[in-house]
Amino acid sequence: MSAETTDFPCPKGLSERSQAIWEGVVPSRGRGAGRRTMIEEALRSLDQADRARAALADEELTTVTKTTGAVHLHPLLKCEREFRGQFSKLWGQLGLNCWSSEDNAPGSPSLENILASMKPDPPADEEEDEDDLLDDDFEEEDDEIDHLGPRLPHSVKNTP
Repeated sequence: MSAETTDFPCPKGLSERSQAIWEGVVPSRGRGAGRRTMIEEALRSLDQADRARAALADEELTTVTKTTGAVHLHPLLKCEREFRGQFSKLWGQLGLNCWSSEDNAPGSPSLENILASMKPDPPADEEEDEDDLLDDDFEEEDDEIDHLGPRLPHSVKNTP
């Protein structure tokens, strides 16, 4: 464990996989107590999903109701889906994804790009009059509509 992760020790009860994820994510993306709590809950959900999958390894994916003969998904399969969904939801809310910028994944923005996009726009030298902006919008709409053909007067209504 690095000195950086000792500031935020890994919670007890996490799997080895989740401990490794914790140590990889928390030092850089989990500085706040709230974020660490969400990361911990996400990893606990991931562990539960993994446990359900392991329990399913020797089971059929469907079960049959004895009285009616109806075929249903195995209850553990439903549990796994729920826990993976919980993990995915929390991970997404934290702004984390499965790809690190080190993986050079397509469409995966680096942290630097994310931070750069959050900077406010510099103030404009001249502020346009609001009426001018509205007029520009209507002119653009008129240009887009012109290719549709002649306009009908407003008094003409569609009749079936």
